Amino acid sequence: MSDQWDKAEEAFQLKEDLKAKEYKAAQSMNLGPKIWILGAIFLLWLISLFLPFTSTGIKGIDVLLLTDKARSGEIRITEYVYIYLITLGPGVFNGLLLLFRKTIFSWIAWMFSCVGTFYVVLALWLRQTTEGSPSGHASWGMYLSILPVIAATVVFSMIILKRDPEQLKLAQQRRDHDVPDYVALNQREELKSRAQQEWETNPLLVDDRRAQAHRRHQHH
Repeated sequence: MSDQWDKAEEAFQLKEDLKAKEYKAAQSMNLGPKIWILGAIFLLWLISLFLPFTSTGIKGIDVLLLTDKARSGEIRITEYVYIYLITLGPGVFNGLLLLFRKTIFSWIAWMFSCVGTFYVVLALWLRQTTEGSPSGHASWGMYLSILPVIAATVVFSMIILKRDPEQLKLAQQRRDHDVPDYVALNQREELKSRAQQEWETNPLLVDDRRAQAHRRHQHH
């Protein structure tokens, strides 16, 4: 019994160690070849900021920094929101992921990129369908910014939905070291022992037909 509990304690400790390693592995990421794609996304986002956002020459950086040029050009609230979303998604948190490889950054970047993908459609539609705006129509800086935000949404979706090979290996090792439930096993053995004892001692369950036949034969 003591050996069983010792083995159970060792198995439990090993499983807890593997669980801790798996949790630690989940906090960081091995980006592999996707690092180059994310780097290109970051670069495209950065370039788009310094290109004309509208046909009147207002740049993405003007919108981001709320310059007088952007305010006088009647930039819409949807366009401000869009610029901030792509700055946080394909820009800031994508850059933090490239630097530190932390999983949390991929989730945050994915979230901002997904919302940014929706907002770019809305912002572009409002920009192109409004006549007589002082800031004019959408320009190639805005069009270029669409590429990194959509690409970021796709790539980050692939990253967060796929587990790292090291995580899969540790998870399998943890499953292979399941701790036996010795308490349940002992209870089961005790119930079997009691049932066997009751079977052997209960007069209603004892098969004494031969003894009864032998006694009747002696009386006759």
